[in-house]
Amino acid sequence: MVNAVQMSSETLAYATLGGLAITLLVSIYTDIRYRLIFNKINIAIAIGAPLFWLASGGFNLTDISVHLLTAAITFSVFAVAFHFGAMAGGDVKLFAAWQRSGPRLSRIGR
Repeated sequence: MVNAVQMSSETLAYATLGGLAITLLVSIYTDIRYRLIFNKINIAIAIGAPLFWLASGGFNLTDISVHLLTAAITFSVFAVAFHFGAMAGGDVKLFAAWQRSGPRLSRIGR
């Protein structure tokens, strides 16, 4: 029974990671084609990241605070770049949303 639960959790982790990768590819396409990164994509990434944490076994308070802190730092750094015209607002939001899923990527399959 333990292996069945672990297997479904691992499958869910890979499925959410695939979904996050697809949203990244869609954002790349829309950025190149329309010069826009839609808020729907950023929201999907922001919602998909906690699902990925849950599936990969990293849903404790310490890990959540690290994710939120790195997302806030990333947003702050790129907001400065936005202020000086080096980036667009959609890029800043995309990097901050994607950073929420970033640090846990090395824990799949453990």
